[in-house]
Amino acid sequence: MKRQIIFGVVGFLTVTSILFCSNYGVYFFTVLARYAGITQMVLNLLLLLVVLWIYGRERFQRDVNFMTSRIYPTWMVNIVRFVAPLFLLFGLLIAVFISMEFNHSPTSLFALGTIIFLFSWFLIPGYCIFKIKQTTGGIGNRLRRCIRPTDWYPADPVYKQRYEENFNSGDISHQLTNATLE
Repeated sequence: MKRQIIFGVVGFLTVTSILFCSNYGVYFFTVLARYAGITQMVLNLLLLLVVLWIYGRERFQRDVNFMTSRIYPTWMVNIVRFVAPLFLLFGLLIAVFISMEFNHSPTSLFALGTIIFLFSWFLIPGYCIFKIKQTTGGIGNRLRRCIRPTDWYPADPVYKQRYEENFNSGDISHQLTNATLE
C-alpha cells in the first residue's frame, strides 16, 4: 500500500494547498507565518532546556564526541547553554510584539490561526500528562521518573558495542538515574 499512501498524501497536500493560491490564502499564510516564528523559537528554547540541562552538558559532549570524533570545548557548549537562550528569548519577545502590533488579518483567519497554534502547543503537555498517568507511585515520584534522562545507545549493534566499550556503565549514569524512586 506504499504507492496508495504516497499518492493519497500528495493528493491531500495538493488539494489543501489550493487555499494558499487565493487572495484569502495570502492572509492565512501570513497568520501561520507569524505563529510559526513564535513556535519555532519556543521549540528551540525547549530543545536547549532538554538537551543541555536535563540530558546534561557532559552527556551531550560525550555523545557528540562519539558521533563526530570531535571534542567540543566546554566554553562552546556553555555559550549555547547560557547565551543562546537569552537571544532566543529576546527574539521571542520581538516576534510576539510584532504579531500583536501588526495584526491586520480578518478575525476568522486570526481565530483559525490561533486554534492551530494552540492545538500544536496542547500536544506537548498532553503527552506529558499521558506519560505521568502511565507511571505508578506518588506525583513526585512520577514526575522524577518522567523527566529522568535515559541512557542513549546507538541502534547498530557494532556501534552500540563500541559505545559501551568507550563509556562504561559508571560514566553513563546520571544523578537522577541513581535516585531512589520507591
